[in-house]
Amino acid sequence: MNRIFSKSRLSLYYLLILLTAACSPARHWVTDPEAAGLYETDHLVLFRTPDRLILMLDNEQTSPALTLSLKEGFLEARTVDTDARFDKGSFHFKDRVRDRCQDLQIEEFSTTDHAVLLTARLCGQYDLRLRFSATDSLTLEVEAELLGEHPFDQLILHCASDKNERFFGLGAQYSEYDLKGHRVPLWVEEQGIGRGDQPITFFSNFYGAGGDHFSTSAPIPFLLSTRRRSFELGGGSRMAIDLRKKDEIRLEVFDSQLRFKVRQAGLPADLVAAHTREAGRGTPLPDWVFGTILGIQGGQERVLGKIDSLEAAGCPIDAIW
Repeated sequence: MNRIFSKSRLSLYYLLILLTAACSPARHWVTDPEAAGLYETDHLVLFRTPDRLILMLDNEQTSPALTLSLKEGFLEARTVDTDARFDKGSFHFKDRVRDRCQDLQIEEFSTTDHAVLLTARLCGQYDLRLRFSATDSLTLEVEAELLGEHPFDQLILHCASDKNERFFGLGAQYSEYDLKGHRVPLWVEEQGIGRGDQPITFFSNFYGAGGDHFSTSAPIPFLLSTRRRSFELGGGSRMAIDLRKKDEIRLEVFDSQLRFKVRQAGLPADLVAAHTREAGRGTPLPDWVFGTILGIQGGQERVLGKIDSLEAAGCPIDAIW
C-alpha cells in the first residue's frame, strides 16, 4: 500500500471506527462472523463495521470518500413500469414501482492490488457483484452489477451525506444553484417553456412543451460537493441523483449495472480539471456570444426594423435568435 496513508493515521481511523462500532446496535446483515474488518489495496482502504462500509483514499482529505450503510442496505433494486411520452422535444416519464428489494447480504470480501471485491445477495436469491477500486489516490471507482436472471430494471445506491453538505453541477441547470433538497433527472430534452411556473407552463403543455424545474438540453452526470469530493455517474441509461434527504445521496440508474466515480481534491477546480481530463475540455467560446443576442420573431420586416432602430441608437448586435 502507498505509505502516504501512514500507519499512525490508519490506526487512528481504525480505532475510532471500532469505538463507533462498539456503540452501535448489534443488528447487521454481514454474514461473515467477524464483526469488523480492514481491507487494503494500493490506494484504498475499506473499513467494515457491523453497520457500515467506510472507504478512504490515501490522500490528504480527512473525511471518507464514501460511507455505505449495512444496517439499511445501501443497494436497492426495483422493478418499474414506465410510461414514456415524447412531444415537441420534451420527454414525459411516469414510473410505477411494482417491486423492490433492499435486503442486502454481503457474503464474501476479497482484494487485489487495486480493488476490493464483494459478492452479495439481494432478497436472499439474486446474485450481486460489487467492485471498489482505486488506481490513484484521488479516484474511487464503484461498480455494482446484478448477475443471472432477475426481474429488476433499476438500481439505486444509497450513500451517506450530512445536513451541511451542499451540491452543485449536473450540467446546465436553470432553476437551482444549490441542488441539496432536490431530485435531479439526467436526460437530454428541451428546457421547456415555463418550466413549472404558472400559468405559462399550463398553456405550453397543450403542445407538450412546458417542461419542468429540471428540464435541460445539457445535463452532465458530474456533481460537486462542498466536502471536497465529486460524483460522476457512468453509462448511457436513464439516471437521476436524488438529494432530497439531508443525510443521504441516492444514485439511480434504470439498468442492472451501476457505475460511478468519487473523487477527492483540495479545491473544486482540481475536481473539475480531473473530470474534464477524461470527459474532454470545451474550447473557449467566441467573443460574439458575450455581446447582444436578440430573440425576435414576427417576420423579416419586423426583425429588420428592430435591428435598424437599435443600430441607430448605437447598440451593436452580434446575433439574432
